[in-house]
Amino acid sequence: MVDYFQALRFQLIFAETDELLDYMGDLPPITPVSAPANVTRRVDQYRVPAPEAVTVRPLQDFYAGAAPAWCDVYRHDVHRIRQYREAANAVDVGRHVILTGIPASGKTTVLMQLAASDVGRGLTLMPDGLTASGADRLGRLLQGGHATVCVDDVCDDIDVFNVLASFPNIVIAAADRDYNLSTVMHRLQTHGAQFISTSEISKYDLGAIRAHIPGSIRTREMRRPEITGGQMPSLLEFNITNTTSSSLTLRLEDALQKLQEEKPRLSEMLLAVSYVHSCRTPMSLDMAIAYWRDEVSDWSEIYNLVEQVGQLLAEYEGDLTEDDQDYFAARSMIVAEAAIAAAGTAALKRLLLRFHHNIATTRICRYDVFRRRAYSADTFSRAFSDIEEAASFYDFLFERDENPYLLQQKALILSRRGRHKESFVEIDRALGMTRGKNWTIQATHANLLMRANFDLAATDLGARAQVDRGMEILRKCYLSDRRRSLHALKFAGRAIEYYDLFGDDQARDHLIQAREWLQGAQSREPWLTRTGWLLREIGRRVS
Repeated sequence: MVDYFQALRFQLIFAETDELLDYMGDLPPITPVSAPANVTRRVDQYRVPAPEAVTVRPLQDFYAGAAPAWCDVYRHDVHRIRQYREAANAVDVGRHVILTGIPASGKTTVLMQLAASDVGRGLTLMPDGLTASGADRLGRLLQGGHATVCVDDVCDDIDVFNVLASFPNIVIAAADRDYNLSTVMHRLQTHGAQFISTSEISKYDLGAIRAHIPGSIRTREMRRPEITGGQMPSLLEFNITNTTSSSLTLRLEDALQKLQEEKPRLSEMLLAVSYVHSCRTPMSLDMAIAYWRDEVSDWSEIYNLVEQVGQLLAEYEGDLTEDDQDYFAARSMIVAEAAIAAAGTAALKRLLLRFHHNIATTRICRYDVFRRRAYSADTFSRAFSDIEEAASFYDFLFERDENPYLLQQKALILSRRGRHKESFVEIDRALGMTRGKNWTIQATHANLLMRANFDLAATDLGARAQVDRGMEILRKCYLSDRRRSLHALKFAGRAIEYYDLFGDDQARDHLIQAREWLQGAQSREPWLTRTGWLLREIGRRVS
């Protein structure tokens, strides 16, 4: 019955009859309050614009990740989430409200919806760029009249909140990111304020949000992103997963870059946990203590860092824990990948050096899982501009743990920097360690074998023989490994290069085979966008 009424958007009260009557008796009387005309004129600059006075734009812009505009707030097809109703109820009974949560989770949208709805008693105002002295002036301009004042990015100047809260006739609705709020809480005079998090949306809001996403950017199927600890997703994570636009991801990365600039220590904590999370394992307390051993002397400081980062991090309680201690993870893979993407070269390099010098492999949680993704050439390429330094670091890591994945990634980064002969030596060593039983390394070996010989293959029969050998290995990988779509993409990419170099009947046969395998991959896994591009490239070469 509860689920039914919540699905119909009813706001439920759970109470015995006498409790309900007591609650209703304690509510302040709600009587229409109109401010004197002279007061209204004085604060007119702080009023929200009327619906007919705002510039309009396509709804797609909002759901694709653009910052909310007043035209979005006034539309009926921008869903009002549960947190809006909670905030409106609190303001209506005279309580201050502070909306908080991870970046791009809907805080500002809810705040603007409150301002546009004229919640609370008296005037509803939303000043922009208010200072502490401006807040005091605004309070005096009201001359004791009631008002609800909405303040975004409240942590930019926490004195604005405190000054407004000193006026008994003003109710405040404020918003800011949780990691910003955590650093100023000791200065915030909350006065019984109600904190409302937008980091999770209810399951009843998911369907309504999905229904309002324009079809031009909506994914074919509704997807619910996986969140650490089984929590509900935020608006950010849900929209990233259910739209085809990349704007929201870029907006999250921008927010994390700003965090790196303003709070480098918190950013590094988030980045370290995100790095481990991207390797599909959590970070244990032991790992965190070892990582920060040069700066942190007390384990309690680790918890302080985690708490200050806010809901971008979560406590992990899954199957990958190994002993009785606390574990941490990014709140989702979306956040983890965005944190790594947003990290600058210097920050990423510092992370990798500190992590692998300070934390022994025996201390890393589920190292057997971690090491499969921990040494990615993509990440190391961004972190190390000097290829010699990158190669030396891979050598250091290989001394600690002789595994073929390290050699594979070292070979890839050497190849990307044009060191094809050296890269082939490294992948050949990796292939020898696996005795030819690892199809991923087999495929990399074939790719680098071809790359090392492509420049000579047009004029040297021996070099072409090695290129042909590489194509045959890729064919064998497709036929032998279960990950056929992955191998189909690799085979197709090399087949196109092969055709562009040789352009003969054998090259044409490779393209025809690649097209057949790509069509199968497209049927099995329609979400793979690269198959369409490769098919078009093949179509340009063969009919």
